[in-house]
Amino acid sequence: MTNKNKFYWLFLSINILITCFIFLIFYEERTLTNIINSLFFVTAFYMVIYLYLLITKGKFFDGITYGIRGFVEKIFHKNDMIDSNSEKRLPSELVNIQTYHTFKWQFFSLLIVLVILQLIYFFI
Repeated sequence: MTNKNKFYWLFLSINILITCFIFLIFYEERTLTNIINSLFFVTAFYMVIYLYLLITKGKFFDGITYGIRGFVEKIFHKNDMIDSNSEKRLPSELVNIQTYHTFKWQFFSLLIVLVILQLIYFFI
C-alpha cells in the first residue's frame, strides 16, 4: 500500500471517529438511525467542499472572475488592463489537485458507508 493510500485510509478512519463523536455527544438514544444521521452530517460537509472544488476546477468561475476584473479596471480607468489581468491567477489555477482528490475520495468513501448503513437499516 502506498503512502497516499495510507493517508486516505487514515483520513477515513478519522472521519469515522468524528462521526462517532457526533453520535455520542448529540444523540441520547443509541439507534442506527442516529448513526446514519451523524454520518450524513460528515458526508454532507465533504460533499459541499468536493462539489465546490469540482466546479472551481472545471473553470466555471474563471469567466466570471475575468469579467469582473475587467469591469472594475475599466471603471477605475486603468490603462494596463491586459497586463494586470494576465498576471493574476484565475480560481481554477488555485485548486490544489491533491486536495481535490483527497476530498473526492473521502466523499465517495463516506457515501458508500452511508449507503451500506441505509441498506442495513431498510433490509434488516
